[in-house]
Amino acid sequence: MTNNLSDRTNVTWQSVPARFRRLELDRPLFPRPTTMPPFEHIPLHAHPFGQLAYISQGVLTMVTEQGTFVIPPNKLCGSRLKSLTKVIAATVVHFGAFTLI
Repeated sequence: MTNNLSDRTNVTWQSVPARFRRLELDRPLFPRPTTMPPFEHIPLHAHPFGQLAYISQGVLTMVTEQGTFVIPPNKLCGSRLKSLTKVIAATVVHFGAFTLI
């Protein structure tokens, strides 16, 4: 993976900050739907909680300390508590994220 995703494609990638900024949750499982447009990526970040994501459309790539994972539709992926993660969408991706305490 290159630091500048545009070096590998003929399109301009948009880098956006992580969308979930809560530091405390009022329940053990916090669901939220999310859509990422094509050619968007969220730079390396960490959440204070573990997270599960169910991909309903598109293909999502997660780059973590443990490796790079390409998640197709109808699959579940997860990240560990405070794990550093970069999220990449080359197509429109619809997914449900479930944040876990």
